[in-house]
Amino acid sequence: MTYPFATQIRVRYRDVDMQQVVHNSQYLNYAEIARIEYLRDRGLPYQEVVSRYNLEMVVAESHCDYRRPARFDDLLTVRVGVGGIGNSSFTVEYVIHREATEEVIALIHTHHVCVDRERWKPVRIPEEVLELFREDEIELQVI
Repeated sequence: MTYPFATQIRVRYRDVDMQQVVHNSQYLNYAEIARIEYLRDRGLPYQEVVSRYNLEMVVAESHCDYRRPARFDDLLTVRVGVGGIGNSSFTVEYVIHREATEEVIALIHTHHVCVDRERWKPVRIPEEVLELFREDEIELQVI
């Protein structure tokens, strides 16, 4: 499967446990870093979207399928694609690979809802953002 965006992350010492394995909670941090970089790369930095449209893209659900352990100082590639689009919600799909071996480390899925910043109620995805998501929508496959 081709993902429309990828970024690299080096595993830091603070991300690992006593066995030098990345702690399970860090994978969602890696996904967030990649998601923010994806928006920036596409010309829509997150803070600009927030201020322009007075909304937040809150994470309503997340899931991580851990495949292999990542370790201290590994260089990881995080690939990002939009998995599905609704009126006020969308999903983002991620695959994390170890750069040196191309091993799949983790598969992550996050579901987001656009909400108004004052009332915290769902709002439609802005057209500019919707167009971007449509361009980068991927067909899901089991890896």
